[in-house]
Amino acid sequence: MSTLEPQYSKALKVLSKTADTESTIDETIRQVSAALEQPKELSEEEKEEQKKLQCTIYVGNLNPIIQEEHLREFLKSVGRVKHFKFAGTVVKHLFAICVVFEVRYAFVEFDNVEEARTALNLNGQMLFDRQVKICPASSPIRNPDPPKWSGPPVLFPEATVSFDLCEN
Repeated sequence: MSTLEPQYSKALKVLSKTADTESTIDETIRQVSAALEQPKELSEEEKEEQKKLQCTIYVGNLNPIIQEEHLREFLKSVGRVKHFKFAGTVVKHLFAICVVFEVRYAFVEFDNVEEARTALNLNGQMLFDRQVKICPASSPIRNPDPPKWSGPPVLFPEATVSFDLCEN
């Protein structure tokens, strides 16, 4: 259900009521406009989701060797980081084999909206050898602390992961 459907149903009710009366077109338009302009009341869950979105930024063009500690250090002047979510790749060593995933961007959630807005001023700053791109996130971090796997190591099929010999 789209967020506009409740307003449209209100507008249709106004139209059906005014169709039976002798109201003028201007009066009908005014009533329909008023029905459409009434803001939708957000649920507590939607308000929380909206706040999380406002506190979350996108950080792009990251060097593949960037770790959470590096990004935390880079952002410490802005405020306290609540959660990180890296997307892309991580380098994993399994005996003499390297499994390489490139980290290219991350989502960072701050404690409050002001800190997230301040972090936007770091756009274009150098982090290691790259200029980072920082902008508001398009969606909040939904599962910041996924459960940790406590079972045996998982081997990935060759079709989805490339294996290269480590160069040490």
